[in-house]
Amino acid sequence: MQTLITKVNRTIEIANSRQILASPTFSMPKMKSLALYGLLHSSINPGIPVYLSDKDYDICPKSKMIAVLALDLTNKFTYTEDEYDCDDFAYRLMGQLSVPGWADIAFGVAWSPTHAFNVYCDGSILYYIEPQTDLLRPFVKVESNYYPLRFLTM
Repeated sequence: MQTLITKVNRTIEIANSRQILASPTFSMPKMKSLALYGLLHSSINPGIPVYLSDKDYDICPKSKMIAVLALDLTNKFTYTEDEYDCDDFAYRLMGQLSVPGWADIAFGVAWSPTHAFNVYCDGSILYYIEPQTDLLRPFVKVESNYYPLRFLTM
């Protein structure tokens, strides 16, 4: 019982930690959704549904995204199958970036047949982000946990 209480207390501590993002102190160039849509479709398998929620996106430099991931605590949670698993990690990280000043960046959630993860575009390259480890890598069309995609939303 003590272990469960410790686990719950640690989860609450992580969840209640300070908001990681204030408004950015740098200006971000814009990218039209049509341009982002074209880049996404050239990067992923054809015919996959892509849902874009905005007409313009702020382009966040990769160095800034790496800094954000270093501050974020999503990867500190414990994976628990069917309880707190890949989709929960992906949606939590998405939520961390869904605050004023950051909500318009080209960042989203994608699903493969076996995994949920985050995707991010720096204006010219589509990356996948593994929210359980903060791994950020260019997206490639290679059979893996990240490909083929089922859908992508940004």
